[in-house]
Amino acid sequence: MVDYAKKINIDFIICDHHLPAGEIPAAVAVLDPKQNDCQYPFKELSGCGIGFKLMHAFSIQNEIPLDFLYEFLDLVVVSIASDLVLMTGENRILAYFGLEKLNRNPRIGLKALMEVSGFHRESTLEISNLVFTIGPRINAVGRLTQGKKAVELLVSHNKEEAENFALNINKTNYDRQDLDIISTQEAFKMVDLYKKNKPDLKSIIIYKEDWHKGIVGIIASRCVDKYHLPTIVLTLQDGKIAGSARSIPDFNMYEMLGRCADLLTEFGGHQQASGLAMPIENLEKFTNMFELVAENTLTPAMLIPPQDIDLKLELSEITPKFYKILKQMAPFGPENMRPIFSTENLTPLKVQIMKEKHLKFTVVEEKTGLSFVVVAFGLVDFYPELLKAKKVDLCYSIEENTFQNKSSLQLRARDIRIFY
Repeated sequence: MVDYAKKINIDFIICDHHLPAGEIPAAVAVLDPKQNDCQYPFKELSGCGIGFKLMHAFSIQNEIPLDFLYEFLDLVVVSIASDLVLMTGENRILAYFGLEKLNRNPRIGLKALMEVSGFHRESTLEISNLVFTIGPRINAVGRLTQGKKAVELLVSHNKEEAENFALNINKTNYDRQDLDIISTQEAFKMVDLYKKNKPDLKSIIIYKEDWHKGIVGIIASRCVDKYHLPTIVLTLQDGKIAGSARSIPDFNMYEMLGRCADLLTEFGGHQQASGLAMPIENLEKFTNMFELVAENTLTPAMLIPPQDIDLKLELSEITPKFYKILKQMAPFGPENMRPIFSTENLTPLKVQIMKEKHLKFTVVEEKTGLSFVVVAFGLVDFYPELLKAKKVDLCYSIEENTFQNKSSLQLRARDIRIFY
């Protein structure tokens, strides 16, 4: 495409944040800090972050006031959160000011999307809201229909138009969730069968020709969450097999795919997430080769899901002042994760199920009588055990809950140890 454009006198500037694979197009400029010869010191910008840097340089060169440029930071922070890039260096600075912009004066399109997503303005928007609420809705449109619809929302200057775009995008996200649930259940059944026949598998590679190409990455992530193994989910696309790969900590997916490159027509991505394609006839060979790579790379320690704890606390130490100090470490994200704490010997009370998959309960510290509300997303399997539990050890993060303009601290459970 770039070569053809040059022939008809069209200049290309390419912005990318992936590790380049193969020959780099002969564009006027290729902005990608992960190129071998790139001298730019920070390598972990998001795709939109690189576009922002291009606009920054263009503005300086053409004496355009930078105040205008900073109005785009709300888009940059959505990209940083959705791309799951490292929350360090420039990303953390851009995310900080992007969140400030989002909470102060978001663009019409993002404001409309926040409203249909059920986000209440009395709460402060955080990176986690973008990762789990806003980002998936924007991505759903590109996965199932056309990404152009999300662009139309984000550039809209008309309130009524933006609200209509947001409603349609929200509906598409519900459709994506339904498709996701069905396909993920199919994937789990396939993996369970494979593991029954081969219990020592060190990787998961599953293929179904009618899985929608837009959700294979989500399925792969779900499999990693459940089985804690490097996972590749494939489907049929334009006569060849294509799909997405997701990894576990310390297993570099991009590098491992590179060891199987002879069987692939293309691959690219990051250490934790990659995309790939291959001829149909290569699937069996690739499956065997990748499994061998995983066997030779994974150690027993890497196969244990990590749950790092930053500090043991007593409930009496969780105060508004302590939480204020924690907030100064934000924005949180990869390589700057929200601190995880643990407290032992707590009494669980008022255990209830929320929305079928989640739990809410209260924990009480015996020696002080202090109590906190705990929310446990995705941990509904603990429900029958918590009803019988006399004591629990809790692994959690601390967050602020705002309801009817009243704020209080609550604990978000990461793991629970139960004593009867």
